[in-house]
Amino acid sequence: MTSDFAFREAVATGDLATITSALANHGRRIGASTMLFVGLDSKVVADTLASDRVPRPFEFPKLVQGADPGGSMPIGMLGGRALQLVAVPIHSPLTIGWVIVRVPVDDAFARDLKQLTSLDVSFVLEEGASRWHPLASTLADPA
Repeated sequence: MTSDFAFREAVATGDLATITSALANHGRRIGASTMLFVGLDSKVVADTLASDRVPRPFEFPKLVQGADPGGSMPIGMLGGRALQLVAVPIHSPLTIGWVIVRVPVDDAFARDLKQLTSLDVSFVLEEGASRWHPLASTLADPA
């Protein structure tokens, strides 16, 4: 998607409707819950979930500041939900922004990992000293 000429052209011209539509189409294909376009100033320019909340500061600016293609894919909490975050730079030919893919970290995500690794997988959130909250798991009883 980030190397698609039409998408880069839409980003370069700032056509918000086209950018959002392209993000939504590609997001559906890969199972992303949300797709964003973040500009060089770390502001969200387009958001497939909250199009009425743009522009706004990107919630995870460190993800795009010095983003390393193929680098880590952190998990962040947003609105009480765990999301895997992937930042992909858009080059035209210089970096003009990033597509942010948000994939929910849920039981389906855990099952996909189990299928790839043949291991049970659990994601938990530390809520304080010795308190853990299960977010997703392949186990019947994650406790």
